[in-house]
Amino acid sequence: MTTSRLTSARNARRFADSLRLSVLVLLATGTMAGAVLAQAATDLRENAVRQARVGKMAEAQASLRSLLVTGPDDGLVAMDLVTLLEQDGKPLEAAVIFTRAAKPDAPDYALQAAVRANQSIGNGDEARRLLAEGKRRFPNDGTWADLEKRPVATTATPRPTR
Repeated sequence: MTTSRLTSARNARRFADSLRLSVLVLLATGTMAGAVLAQAATDLRENAVRQARVGKMAEAQASLRSLLVTGPDDGLVAMDLVTLLEQDGKPLEAAVIFTRAAKPDAPDYALQAAVRANQSIGNGDEARRLLAEGKRRFPNDGTWADLEKRPVATTATPRPTR
């Protein structure tokens, strides 16, 4: 090979190495940014739950609704909102949000809130389905037996849709 071809080949390798390094840096930065956003979501969600615990239920719900719409979401924003809505006597909204979230691995507390919400709005089939899921996924939790004893409302409340 001639000197100019060798120089050209070295430059091409350097460029390729530089490009690989740039891609790795971008990937690492993106991963770090994702981790930062997830942590921010967790912090914001936990702040909202703390608000509810000190009696600021409306503010907590507003914070979680905002996070649900604008993000960031750590995967539990909707689950905490469902729980707070059900506790605050808003079972239809809780059931709708739970249904829309379609989270197959919902935590026990959110699944229990969704069962209560569906029982409260007279959606017995969905309440029983969620109850069976809860008993299957969390067999050592006695709350499921208590929920099984709760009556299902007989009112004609609209069913949640996706």
